Amino acid sequence: MAYLTVAEFRNFTSLTTAEISDAVFTALLPSATARINRDLQEYFEDERVRYISVDKKNYVNGSNTEYYAYNKYLGDYDDGGDIDVDDIYVYSFNGTGTLTTYTVSSIDSVRLGKFTLTAAPASGERLYISYAAMPVINSPVHELIKHATAQLVAALSYSKLDAGLADKWKVGRISVSNMGGSYKRWFGLYQGTLNSLWQIVLSREDGVNVV
Repeated sequence: MAYLTVAEFRNFTSLTTAEISDAVFTALLPSATARINRDLQEYFEDERVRYISVDKKNYVNGSNTEYYAYNKYLGDYDDGGDIDVDDIYVYSFNGTGTLTTYTVSSIDSVRLGKFTLTAAPASGERLYISYAAMPVINSPVHELIKHATAQLVAALSYSKLDAGLADKWKVGRISVSNMGGSYKRWFGLYQGTLNSLWQIVLSREDGVNVV
């Protein structure tokens, strides 16, 4: 899975294969996905699973397999371009300090941060999770995130073309000087789309809740 298909990329940008080939798009998409996630998501490492509310009890009692993350909405922790069972890392310690890792069998609600484990942690275990929280619902992929992905792929591509010096070009963290107009245009559009996404967050009361 990915945030964007090549057909959507061409529809959003109107760039042809002569300008940016399918191969270049495919090569840059993972880096664009990771960059967007870092620009938008909150990351929560080793969060203790505790009682949240009467509807989100999070009991660790030897029989319960359904749990909730404290922070909504669930995000793309592994930069895979989707939200699935690989995006929550779950483990526990018992009274003697023995580490046990658990497999997530399903993501039941991205909006509520609900997930199910394949096995129930034993009563008394200290359960922890690591995950990301996206400020907007991104399953299915939010349209503005699709636009942002298209714009960032275009910017990354033109960062190489405009610089003309491949040895000074980095995909993961853009570090090319003397950029030309095409890069600046597409990266400016990307930043504008990010601003639009944050405006959505600021205009509502139920954004990402920081512990």
